[in-house]
Amino acid sequence: MDMTRKAVSNVLVIDDQAEIRSVLSRVIKDYPDLRVSEAATPETARQLWRKLQPGLIFLDLYLPELDGLKLLAEIKKEAFDTHVIVVTGQHDVETGKEALEAGAWDYIDKPFDVKRVRELVELWMAVA
Repeated sequence: MDMTRKAVSNVLVIDDQAEIRSVLSRVIKDYPDLRVSEAATPETARQLWRKLQPGLIFLDLYLPELDGLKLLAEIKKEAFDTHVIVVTGQHDVETGKEALEAGAWDYIDKPFDVKRVRELVELWMAVA
């Protein structure tokens, strides 16, 4: 019998919209080895990612206080191995391409398909 237990991994959801944070958090909470935290502002996000060192971050690209690409650059500078999935309401391939070029691991459009979120989380868990 294997007595080893996989360590709990932190996931951070950064979005100014409470309903988006709630939906993403509910999906993530379905995985017992994941612990989810939420941030509505860039400042709270900075505090949480520095404290928790999440392996996966869902990042809204359009935050009222700061452009999500700038926050992505900060995250990648401080925690280059963190996987970041950009969440965007701009159904635009160029926006997704720009996020990927800036260091995002992947991106999803709002409104997003919960099934796609699960696929990305499971893919991340497999490579993390």
